[in-house]
Amino acid sequence: MSEIHDIELAGCTPEPLMNYLKALGILRLVSEQKDPDAAGYWKNDRFHLQSKLDRNALIEFFLNEYEPTPIADPWAGGSGFFPKDNKKAVDAIASSSSPRVALYKQVIVKAREILAEEGVAEKPSEEVKERLLRRYRREMPDEFVQWMDAAIVIQAEGQIFAPVLGTGGNDGRLDFTQNFMQRLVDLGLFDPKRSKTSSGYLEQSLFATPLSGLGKSAVGQFAPGRAGGPNATQGMEGSSTDNPWDFILMMEGTLLLAGAAVKRLRTGALDRAAFPFTVWSRAVGEAALSDDEIRAARGELWLPLWGWPASLAELRQLFAEGRAEVGSRPARDALDFARAVAGLGVDRGIRSFVRYGFLRRSGKAYLAAPLERFVVPDSPREATGLLQELDGWLDAFRRVAAGDQAPARFRTALNRLENSIFEFCRYGRREDLEQVLIALGRAERTLAITAGRG
Repeated sequence: MSEIHDIELAGCTPEPLMNYLKALGILRLVSEQKDPDAAGYWKNDRFHLQSKLDRNALIEFFLNEYEPTPIADPWAGGSGFFPKDNKKAVDAIASSSSPRVALYKQVIVKAREILAEEGVAEKPSEEVKERLLRRYRREMPDEFVQWMDAAIVIQAEGQIFAPVLGTGGNDGRLDFTQNFMQRLVDLGLFDPKRSKTSSGYLEQSLFATPLSGLGKSAVGQFAPGRAGGPNATQGMEGSSTDNPWDFILMMEGTLLLAGAAVKRLRTGALDRAAFPFTVWSRAVGEAALSDDEIRAARGELWLPLWGWPASLAELRQLFAEGRAEVGSRPARDALDFARAVAGLGVDRGIRSFVRYGFLRRSGKAYLAAPLERFVVPDSPREATGLLQELDGWLDAFRRVAAGDQAPARFRTALNRLENSIFEFCRYGRREDLEQVLIALGRAERTLAITAGRG
């Protein structure tokens, strides 16, 4: 029987989002390509990998055996599949004879065939994109379809995008998939003359070993601290920096968020509820967000931290069931999610959730901002069931408060009420429930005073 090694991956932490997704990517790839019995868990804000691989074997696997998932978005401008795009990375993979990218090469060739058959010679319109997506889903390999499921839900008309992957694999002019391919090429993973820096980058990514000279590459929304801009480093402004292995493993990790999309989508469900642990934003808890920020946000992602060794199959199940329910309906927003966690508890060993908001910053760019940790209570908070009696009234009050002519005091009263409910779900103390009742009374009084003046 092979010895099981427990490796602490100091480079995989709950924050920023890139580091969390890296952990998922490492476990997925090791399980699928090397050790099907591998497992992983969180301890002291570090991800631990349990497998037959020791530290050196893990490094050797990624450097010399890892076969990249065929991640591409040949439906978007800037993806490397259209005349005005940068095609260097796509062409490099398509012309490679390495067996490590054989499936990737197959996907690129097939995508080009479909585009030619459809007569698409430039960035597709929305109507053409819908047609392309359906063909890709029918004709592409399963591995590519799994990637599609992480990024997009195809509906009868149009599609829904997962906030974690922007708008189907890109965010504005930044195409995540082409950046993924470019980093594979830069590291020379399928080139016998592999980059001499690849090993150092990998050890820094996995184990947070010191490394100087990170490259200047776009990281998008996944690591706000590395995105560059004002006060990003010494001087007035800094460039975006990145370890290419971080980006590669992070993108591989997003595929664990696939599969649940179709299951989660149901009649009457809100769009954001189609993806695991994804809900609408609310200005509650420790997130000091303004009304404008909430309106512009793409939603929130609540990612679980578990303390027991979980296999890939178990995590797939966890994320496939990645829904929270309030009564008989799915959680729609951050407040509902907190209510669901407090009222039902979690029976899968989840200790807490890391709450991320996809907030618009620096013009039209989005960043995955870590908002707070929400600790799972040891047992359900029984009084949360009483909050269901408020749902109808609360929804009506929200509609009134959101009206263009609504007085500011309505929004103030609503914010106080929602925050008091959130804090009760977090702590469950008697005084927290008292604050809910006080805030509810004040909201009723605000409505009564306004009605009286009418």
